[in-house]
Amino acid sequence: MRIAENYFRQIQNDYSSFPGQFIISLQSADAPAGWVQRKIGDWFLASHGLPLHDICDRENNLIGICLGFPHGQDAPWAGIDEFYLRTQGKWLLILEEKTIYHDPSGSLSVVYSDRAIASSPTLLQPEPDWDIERISAVQFPEVDSWFPFGLTSRRGIRRLLPNHCFDLQTWKVKRHWPTSSTDLSRENDPLPLVENIVTNLRKAINDVPHPLTLSLTAGRDSRMLLACSRDRAIDIDFYTFDYGRSSVDVEVARRLAKRLHLSHRLLPVRTASNDELVAWLYRTGHSVSGPIWQIHKTLDAYYPQNVLLPGMAGEVGRAYYWRSKDQPTRPLEVDDVLSRCKLPRLEMFRAEARNYLDGLRHLDTFVVLDLIYIEQRLGCWASPSYLGNIRSKYEFTPFSQRRIFTDMMKLPTEYRRHQKLAKDVCRMAWPGLETIPFNECSGGRWLLQRLKSRAKQTIKYLIGKY
Repeated sequence: MRIAENYFRQIQNDYSSFPGQFIISLQSADAPAGWVQRKIGDWFLASHGLPLHDICDRENNLIGICLGFPHGQDAPWAGIDEFYLRTQGKWLLILEEKTIYHDPSGSLSVVYSDRAIASSPTLLQPEPDWDIERISAVQFPEVDSWFPFGLTSRRGIRRLLPNHCFDLQTWKVKRHWPTSSTDLSRENDPLPLVENIVTNLRKAINDVPHPLTLSLTAGRDSRMLLACSRDRAIDIDFYTFDYGRSSVDVEVARRLAKRLHLSHRLLPVRTASNDELVAWLYRTGHSVSGPIWQIHKTLDAYYPQNVLLPGMAGEVGRAYYWRSKDQPTRPLEVDDVLSRCKLPRLEMFRAEARNYLDGLRHLDTFVVLDLIYIEQRLGCWASPSYLGNIRSKYEFTPFSQRRIFTDMMKLPTEYRRHQKLAKDVCRMAWPGLETIPFNECSGGRWLLQRLKSRAKQTIKYLIGKY
């Protein structure tokens, strides 16, 4: 391989560092040594550190297996839509030996070849068939990059996107949400929707039966999680990556911790060695790179008995991929999608983007942009990166719920454009948190940082306008 050959070295037959991963195959021999196995019809499911939960109907007949860390799955089966509405956490559902579903943000990674399904491409191709052209196109892993539209770094292996399911009989993928009857209209009173979001975030946090670790930053998404963790805040381990005195996150986190008397740690940022970088890519299936790859050794400071709850996916409520020129009836072009995902405008990606958009033409542009964020950014970028965290008991974002995604997508257009959700969540869940500015320093540093922020906003406005 011409590019970054060193990073594509394989650590053969070493799956001891793959906690939280799985493989589903017709051959028992495909399972790594020492993994727990279970037969499901003709299939063998092998996993390392992922609990199995029986899913039964009202007559207690087994109709499926849920793998991972679901919360709320114990009620009798009442259909897949109802299961999504009541089940939180990080999970994979194998239903009646026929269909595979995963949680709304795909936080339990799923990839597939022509013969098996697994959490990581590494488990499916011990002798990898690298797609050198694709790898070169996204400059992986030299820049902060990932593979879109369900593609991976290997030929013959694709990723199952959120809101899609996999048919074990036909070996085909299909979209199961949103349907034609799904109400995603945005002409709504925002406050009842915010109340629902707060209620479901609180439930997701309170239902975790383990100690918690949460990030404390200057941003909106972590602030919403902080507000909704109020019932458990006294026992939560809050942390902030310590990038030095110039860090806005460090300054705001200290203010929050002092005001609320939180147990808060600054974690010195540790850069991984070359061998550690290679091992992380191997474990995550050479799927994503960037800052978390380079500093993942910092995660060694996490407590192994704790569940890590990142603020990922709160960006849906902030209209992350929307631009000022967007209109609901103005269709997205292929290059619009590639530009927003920061992907090269090459035909290999244009063809994938075209096929992806063809399945969404019946939806308005704002809904499509939200789905792009959930399915591409969360499903293809965040999902495989979770596999790199082998320190925490497990990791998932509380925002990854069908009810929360629906409610955030139904918030009024201008409400979302003006970033009002975080303040209202804080005001409702923990009054006073909204008074500490987001992403801002104090004193002279505040003025300098404010000028930089205004400059960035002006540039983004001009880019969106033209």
